[in-house]
Amino acid sequence: MSSSGRLSDLGERRIIREILGARYGHRDGFGDDCAWVPALEVNVTDKLLVTTDPCPEPAAGIAGFADEYYRGWLLATINLSDVAAAGAQPLGMVTSLVLPASMPVADFERLLDGIDACCAEVGTSVIGGNLKEGSKIDITATAFGLCVGGSPLSRSGARPGDVVALVGDIGLFWAGLGCILAKVEIPVEYQQILMKNVLTPLPMLAAGMALRSSQLVTSCMDNSDGLYPSMETLGAANEVGVDLDFGSVVWMPAVRWAADALQVDAVRFALGWGDWQLVITYPPEHAARLADLMEAQGVALTSIGTIASQRGTRILHGGHFGELSPIDSQRFASDSWFTTGIGAYEDSLLRASLFRLQS
Repeated sequence: MSSSGRLSDLGERRIIREILGARYGHRDGFGDDCAWVPALEVNVTDKLLVTTDPCPEPAAGIAGFADEYYRGWLLATINLSDVAAAGAQPLGMVTSLVLPASMPVADFERLLDGIDACCAEVGTSVIGGNLKEGSKIDITATAFGLCVGGSPLSRSGARPGDVVALVGDIGLFWAGLGCILAKVEIPVEYQQILMKNVLTPLPMLAAGMALRSSQLVTSCMDNSDGLYPSMETLGAANEVGVDLDFGSVVWMPAVRWAADALQVDAVRFALGWGDWQLVITYPPEHAARLADLMEAQGVALTSIGTIASQRGTRILHGGHFGELSPIDSQRFASDSWFTTGIGAYEDSLLRASLFRLQS
């Protein structure tokens, strides 16, 4: 069918038949009230994982990339990243799409393209969902995963002396978005890499499954809200603290270039959300084996600190050691970027003191 016109030109039944049916109609149960998940042979030690999250305004749109493809991609990443943090095998995802009737059909199809492309990239797919009319775009997904033969990875388990590390890209998102917001022209050789996580960040599913199978890590969570809230959550879950030290980090050339162009320390890029890494902890004696394991998965493993017995999140930087500034975006808080805007968060991340100011 033609992609011209708006959703209101089609109506719900034609949308389901001509767009969703053409895309997902080959699946058993398409059109029924429930999605069908293929029957699995499970035993009492297997764990079924379920997570659900909405999709906020994507950074791609903030950066001037208005294509709905990137909103769809982000919806999949947000949900599948939680499955990755559990080390689970993805079983599929259902979507709830509340969309204005005035939405162009072409935009709707691009939204679906983004969801499907991200899912396909990590070996899963949309298995069902809901479509409704609303006054604005409001999309949510629920993702399913399976851990065979034991428990999923968890935020609990970190112990004093464990290494704290990031699995995945470090600093790319804010290096790229920072340049866009500051209207700094990015050299051709760095454009693709610096836009990668702004546009199409990938959930670390293969890495998560490998980490769970290895039994080398003591805890794991996804870094969806930025490093300070992640470290605070990790500390609270284990009644410990975190001492951060980025002194041994080897920054990618594109990240170093962006830091110079914006006249900021590259460490600041690593403190924000957006790269969708996994945060893991592990005993120091497992470092070499984990490095080899993640290299085999094609992802970076970057040590950024240690678990401490003293509660709180601290950082060693520039010869100073002290409490990390609460660079946060906590929901329902007065300083959430959803309330104050992306500019206020960027200013706190890139320009405010890295150390908590004493009251």
